[in-house]
Formats: sequence, structure tokens, C-alpha cells
Amino acid sequence: MKKKFAPTEHGQGSFLEETIKNKKYYSYKWKDSSGKWMRKRFPHTKVGEKDREAFARGIINKMSAGVQTTCTATFGEWLLTYIANYRKTGVDPDTYNRFLQYCANVPDTVANTMLDKLQTEQLQSMITGMQTSPSYRQDHKQKPLSYSTCKKIYELVFAALEKARVLRKIPYNPMEAVEKPVASQKERGIFSHEELKRLVKGLRTLTKGKYSKRMRKDYLNLFFFLYAFGLRIGELLALTWDDVDLETQVIRVNKSKKSNKAGQEIGHTKTAKGVRTVPILSDAAYNRLLKMQEESGKSKYLFSTASGNALGYFQVQRVFKKACILSGITGKTLHELRHTFGTNMARAIGLDGRPVPIAELSRIMGHSKISTTQDFYVHSDETQNEALLKSFANQARRREPKKI
Repeated sequence: MKKKFAPTEHGQGSFLEETIKNKKYYSYKWKDSSGKWMRKRFPHTKVGEKDREAFARGIINKMSAGVQTTCTATFGEWLLTYIANYRKTGVDPDTYNRFLQYCANVPDTVANTMLDKLQTEQLQSMITGMQTSPSYRQDHKQKPLSYSTCKKIYELVFAALEKARVLRKIPYNPMEAVEKPVASQKERGIFSHEELKRLVKGLRTLTKGKYSKRMRKDYLNLFFFLYAFGLRIGELLALTWDDVDLETQVIRVNKSKKSNKAGQEIGHTKTAKGVRTVPILSDAAYNRLLKMQEESGKSKYLFSTASGNALGYFQVQRVFKKACILSGITGKTLHELRHTFGTNMARAIGLDGRPVPIAELSRIMGHSKISTTQDFYVHSDETQNEALLKSFANQARRREPKKI
């Protein structure tokens, strides 16, 4: 082995020439951030010599910036490490398990790439593909992943790579230049007033013979409350009468019934911001709650089974689907009753003539970030042009346009 050149600054490594089994190499030797000696060999050609110089410059630049000079983990390995070490706390078990499920949607070509070799183009191709091709799904359904799932995968990958950057494992976050998923109006589905009336009619038809009188009333009230309070279905099913304060006219949300577990399991809300008080703004909802409370007897939960447990998510989902079929409603989900509440509240004007502040709507919805509320519920409406002209334009000061 022959030392050909050593960089002038201490600790930046050495250029060497090596002969192994009668074959010559150019090599570069340096110490990584843990103090371990590392070596990279290149062909003994002019191109190899130039490649060695370029590689050494990259290592020296990383050293100067304090970035880890060697990477032993693939992106897939780092993503799992990030979820286990940094995302497990502060979220409920269901959300944590969904993080792990999102990892399965990351294709092998991306997951098996070394963390420090990951490129923006790879990640953009992945995010675009998830929105346009069913090949990224694990359930083999012939449609692309939903906007909501794509957005959450984007956020998870961005956060994992940002943490790697902060920890000096990579020099920059390649997700910074990746375009965020965009939701279509169809995916932001809400119920029209006409569809809500048809849903109630379908519920009445469905529950006439099969369900008891009490259960018929329960389902009608349950779907109305989803629309009137904007709660997540798990939050509504977990509500007890201790959570309802009709004197101060608020509902205290502090737990959620798990939808993917058999039996009775009441746990934390989806996020820390999910613990909140929700005002009872609807007069009809207040009166329904008052009557339900008077007739509740010894029931602990607002909506319970004959055995006294909280009503199950899958029971509610079955009734909802059957009611939609009877009422001729297609393409709607139970969660879109919550979306309908959020959209209507974003458009509402109070008795004082003021709209609901976006920060308050975000709090009522239990969103972890105000940007989530803005992305889903606050959008412009071109049909408002006439109203805006009436509010801001002084028509008397405007001249008639010239006839052409």
C-alpha cells in the first residue's frame, strides 16, 4: 500500500494507492463520526481517480457541517426506528399501528435505498404514484390510495427525514422539494341538506321492524349528533352522561372507543388536542340530549347495548351502509358527517354577525394543527363574487362600460 496524498487538514482522511491480488486501486481512508476508520476503493483509472477526489470532497464537506459521514441504515430501517423512538409517545395505539401500516405502502425501491442516498426524485415519484396508481395499495383494491392516506404518509416521511437531518445523519431533507398531495373536491365529501333528509328517511325505514323502539331512536340521535357536534365516531360512542353538562351547555371529550378491537375498549382520543370541550350550538341537539338524559335510567353511555356496554363501531357502520342504500346515497362515508359539520361551521355566521374563528373551529374539531382545519374546511367559493361586490363595491361611483 502506498500513500500518495494526504489532505492538509488533520482528520480529513488520506488518499492511498493499494494493490490487492495484483490489482491496483485508488482509495480514500477517513475516520467517521464514531472514530472508526473507513475506506472506499476506486478503479485505478483516470475516472477512478476523479471519482475518489469527488467522494473525498463530499466526505470533507460532511465533516465540516457535522453530518454523519457513514450511513449503515436503509430508509426503511430508519423509518421504523423513527416511529418506534419518536412517534410512539403522544399517540394512541391505533394511530401508532397506522404509522406501521403506512410503512408497508413504501415501495421496496425506496425502502431499501440507503438513507443518505435517498433522492427527491424517488420520493416525488412515490407520492405521485400513491395518488394515481393502485399498485401502492396492500389490500389489492383497484383504486389509488385516498388523499387522507397519501397526506399522512407524506407527513410521516417528511418528519422522519427531518429528524434524520437534525440528527446530522443526512445533510438535507430530500422531502422539502416534494409536492404535497392535493385533495379533490370529491374526496372532501360532505352531505347536502337533501341527502341528510334522505338519510333520516332511510334510517326510519330500516329500523321499523328489525330494531327495538329504543334502538331506532338511538340510531337517529347518533347520526344527528355526528352531524351536529362534529365528533369522531369513536369519541361519540365513548361519551358517558358524566361528559354531558347541559347546565354549561358543553360536551367534554376525553376518550374514544377503539374501532379495530373486539369487545369493549375505551382509550385515549386520537391526538392530545382531541381532549376538549365542545359547545352544544344546535338547539335541536340540546333538546334531544335533555330528553335522552331524562330517559337514560341507569345507562352509563349515551349509546349502549342491552348489556350496558358502549355501542360498537361496526354495528353503527352496518346500519349506516344499509340506510344509505335505502335512501339512494352513494359514495358517502360515516366520517363525512363530521366533514359536513366542519364545512358548515366554516361558512356559518353567528347571531352577532361574525363567523366562527378558524382557531375555535380547529379546537372544536380536535385537530392537532390549525392547518388541518384550513386544508379541509376553509375554501373559496366563486359563487360569493356577487355578495362580495355588494359588501365592498360602491356601485354609485362606477361608470357604465362602453358598448362595443
